[in-house]
Amino acid sequence: LSLHDALPICLGPAFFTKFLYFAGWRTEMTDPKPLILDAQVAASVRLIAQGVYARAGIDDDMAPWLWPKGNWWAHRYGQYLKLAHRVASMLPDDLPNRPDVLELALFDTELRDTRIWGLA
Repeated sequence: LSLHDALPICLGPAFFTKFLYFAGWRTEMTDPKPLILDAQVAASVRLIAQGVYARAGIDDDMAPWLWPKGNWWAHRYGQYLKLAHRVASMLPDDLPNRPDVLELALFDTELRDTRIWGLA
């Protein structure tokens, strides 16, 4: 079941993950904390994945398949949350190690330049 198929017709995956984000950060019970996953964030993750795959000698056609522009499955959203929380925990001490700050950086289109991430 995809996120799109599971949602009311008036609420797409990007807005649903925004709802989860704002509702989930208000409670101490959710782990991992929900983050926003929209087309811009997915595009950034896809670009970074393509760079990582290229360095590892893996066919970079896998990244668009794993990180499509939309219609994400619930499993893919869960993988994104795990990835974002793990990467945020590995950031240097001089950077905020919060997953929501990482998500904001992924949303920023200026940060899609793969040279910034050391992948060019």
